[in-house]
Amino acid sequence: MSAPTSSDSYGQDQPPSDALIPPSQGVNGELRLLHEQANILIVDDRRTDLLLMAEMVLTLGHRAFLAEDGEQAMIQARRHPPDLILLDLNMPVMDGRRTLERLKDHPVYKGIPVVVVSGVDNTEEIARCLQAGADDYITKPYNPALLKARIEACLAKKRLSDLEARRYRELEAAHNQLQLLIKQQFGKTYSAQLATIFALSKLVESRDRETGKHLERIREYCQAIARQLAAHSRYAQNINELFIDNLYNASPLHDIGKVAIPDSILCKPGQLTEPEREIIKMHTVIGARTLREVDLLYPGNALLEFGTMIAESHHERWDGNGYPHGSSEDNIPLAARILSVGDVYDALTANRCYRPISYTHEEAVEMIRNGSGTQFDPVIVEAFLNIRSQINRIHQTLADDPDPPSIRSV
Repeated sequence: MSAPTSSDSYGQDQPPSDALIPPSQGVNGELRLLHEQANILIVDDRRTDLLLMAEMVLTLGHRAFLAEDGEQAMIQARRHPPDLILLDLNMPVMDGRRTLERLKDHPVYKGIPVVVVSGVDNTEEIARCLQAGADDYITKPYNPALLKARIEACLAKKRLSDLEARRYRELEAAHNQLQLLIKQQFGKTYSAQLATIFALSKLVESRDRETGKHLERIREYCQAIARQLAAHSRYAQNINELFIDNLYNASPLHDIGKVAIPDSILCKPGQLTEPEREIIKMHTVIGARTLREVDLLYPGNALLEFGTMIAESHHERWDGNGYPHGSSEDNIPLAARILSVGDVYDALTANRCYRPISYTHEEAVEMIRNGSGTQFDPVIVEAFLNIRSQINRIHQTLADDPDPPSIRSV
């Protein structure tokens, strides 16, 4: 059975060769299509069924892309992002069940509605598909009017979801722009605020009687990792210049709660006892509580909000085995997940009161790699690994002076 041809070319006058395009209906019709036309991916190994559904899609004024198995469907989805997928189940190479699983596991495709159109008329199969994320299930032979109605209903839902997402992005952009304008208008006050935050953080760090550059390195690591994530990761839509700016300036607050931890524990040589470990873990809760109290007096301060998230959650783990709350995966604030990687790298490559010998850059990088998916967010680890040379330059440029060992990092 011949596969549909494909092309990446979108000339102004020539549509892609694997798409079926409805004829132009004049200027008004073209404007309507620009507003309403959708990309619909049809996946079926039976050529007759494939073309029948494609013809139906065209009569509704939409664009059809064709695939005869799951592998072709994933390729088509990458080339021509669909607004809706009509999916058969029993196909060669990769069947519809596996295709549905891959679509719903993918961060880009999981929001695309999928209507299963199959000859399998089995209640258990229908339930499995719906539980796996399918939006609807229609059995063959189907009623064309019913399928058309289901297509339009799914597209209407998708358009509404897209519209809400676009409005959210617009509101977020407006909010970010307002924050930048406020910062520009009150530049001197903002600079004084940053200086105060950094001074307080250095005061906490100075309790170990050293002049180390831990805080300076941490904020540089965070900034570098965040920029890499913004350029090359699924978190790109969550990270803008304002996020990076706030992360950079709030990161020194991550250990602010250690001001309440006794020196006898904070600078103790050797291993801590279990009760001592429980006490030092409290620095996350103390730091967050302190910053929240300040935020109540001065609400709406983005730096305090970032600082609170970071102070509370930078010792959480991706697998849920961290502290103080045992949060996991995306339930941990993104800013804290970024800082966690930088903080552990810095702890590994610096002399500590409980471990006088530091690890090399290469050893620390390998330890971070080994923590991917357990201690750390795999996406952030990948970003860290991609800029490990830059991380090493920061480490070398801001190296500590040879002084007494630094404060404990748990």
